[in-house]
Amino acid sequence: LAEVWGAPNKIPKGGVVLMHGCGGYNGGNIRDWAELFVARGYVAIGIDSFSTRGIDNTCNGGKVLMRVGDAYAGAKQLVEKYNVEPAKLVLMGFSHGGITTNLALNRQILDQYSRHIGDTGKFAVGVSLYPFCFNTERAPDFYSPVTIVIGLKDDWTPPRGCTFWRDNQNPDSAPLEVN
Repeated sequence: LAEVWGAPNKIPKGGVVLMHGCGGYNGGNIRDWAELFVARGYVAIGIDSFSTRGIDNTCNGGKVLMRVGDAYAGAKQLVEKYNVEPAKLVLMGFSHGGITTNLALNRQILDQYSRHIGDTGKFAVGVSLYPFCFNTERAPDFYSPVTIVIGLKDDWTPPRGCTFWRDNQNPDSAPLEVN
């Protein structure tokens, strides 16, 4: 299930796929961000990964990988129906959606989900707001730049894993910024 914002008769500057957090799709948060992007000339799509699957929330874990396919399906819709150039696709996720963003821009995960991409290409950039960066043994190998925004004193999604990734990046990885 998806909700799209933006003028269909205009060629957008780019497209933004918005992924909700673990509590599910609450149009307000997603809508506020979508309207901010639309005001700047972008088209935005909010992806509801849970309601059609009968999932209330995933705040205690799970269901992240299935959402990677949802993100790429949203990108495909923006390219095919809203004239977004594939090189101008942004993936932005909140908490659980931020985890999804980090996974979707990981080269290893991309290889597994490449059939979802078709001719739409890959995301040009990822923005993860307060994700849980769970693997502290090895930093992801991102194919496009990723910015992670996280609170230094956050006790729900602590920054330790994200700063580990930043400090231990693979030299072949696209840039990772942690703020």
